[in-house]
Amino acid sequence: MKKLKRFSRKFVSKLVEKFGPIRVLFCVKNEIGFGSQAPLMALMEKNPLFKMASVKVTSEKLNFSDSDMQSLFDRHSISEKKARFSVWHYVVATDKRYLWLSWDSVGVHLMHGSCFGNGRRSRIEHKPWAQQEAEQDNVAICICSGQGVYEGLMGISHDFRSDSKKAFLIAGSPKLADLANGAYDRTSVLLSLGLDPRLKTVLVSSHWTEMSLLRDLDTLVVQLLLGWKDELNIIVTGHPKLWRLTPAEPSFDGQALLSRLQLLSEEYSDRLRICPTGHPFELMAASDIILCDHSSIRVEFSLLDRPAGLYRNKNFICESKTTDELYRNSSEVFHDIDSLELVLKEILSPDYENTASIRNLRHFFMMNPSRGAKKIVNFLAECGRVSSPESSRWKRVKQLENDHLIEDLQQY
Repeated sequence: MKKLKRFSRKFVSKLVEKFGPIRVLFCVKNEIGFGSQAPLMALMEKNPLFKMASVKVTSEKLNFSDSDMQSLFDRHSISEKKARFSVWHYVVATDKRYLWLSWDSVGVHLMHGSCFGNGRRSRIEHKPWAQQEAEQDNVAICICSGQGVYEGLMGISHDFRSDSKKAFLIAGSPKLADLANGAYDRTSVLLSLGLDPRLKTVLVSSHWTEMSLLRDLDTLVVQLLLGWKDELNIIVTGHPKLWRLTPAEPSFDGQALLSRLQLLSEEYSDRLRICPTGHPFELMAASDIILCDHSSIRVEFSLLDRPAGLYRNKNFICESKTTDELYRNSSEVFHDIDSLELVLKEILSPDYENTASIRNLRHFFMMNPSRGAKKIVNFLAECGRVSSPESSRWKRVKQLENDHLIEDLQQY
């Protein structure tokens, strides 16, 4: 029986490498991840070289805040059973993939963030999340948003350079094209939120993990902004996990935090908006400054060359010294409400200037922010029909990896 299975697998692999379109499966876990996958799907949908499908890989219901994204997912959605037993060349995921497939395939990891080493180092043997994802056995192609992510992965203990079964592509972050291309109009976004475009707008964004902005300072940040001498628009957003009640962390109740913020928004309905769900790109485009923490939104906001206040808990140790330095240099750092007041005075000043350091952050972590999706799709089209890293056709993938890396790293 085992010999028959091996023969069947080998026969099917050879068959699908010779005939038919390039078959791509998108494993969709949440809206954040699908934000990176959707631009690829939109391009593949128009390209006759590809046949694709999307499959839900979470027990939670997928309802996207963007109607176009919802429609794209629904048009290509298939059942988990069909996904398991169909044949795919490439399987694209943005999180750890636990979906078992019947046939060989090439796993493609597409980062949903735009950074490396920005999290908190919690122990000596700590591994950055991007490293954990790249080391998965079912990941063969890793898509990096920029030089910083690539160099971060190459500089860690796992020897990716000598791993013949993994390939890397520096391609930018597909989800950022609209923000990079100026597709959002600040005035229109603010008016749609019921806010006055004449006022300066502050975006408050928090990660969900320990030592993040709103977990530590709660509503005090918003209260300080509401009492500022000059009236400000305030928009609050955060990682979707921030707003949940987490049984593993009984000391923090995200639902209660959201309720407290919503009560404030009712009291200050003319200037405060709470936007817990959806993609923050329109909110970024509408904002004059951002107050954030170790989240990769700091890198994404750098596309706009606008000021940032960076929250750093005094006990926070960043995973990467390089990332920490870039974050700090491109922002004004605060540790509590008192230091935030000083930071606000500085970054709200019309004379504030830190463009060079902001661009250094962007240049290190992001390549081709407006063309990331096209580069990834073109790369997979160049690779063609490959059944697995064990296939003889994998040599072409590795050669293309080398060609692209030589060209891309020269830009830095």
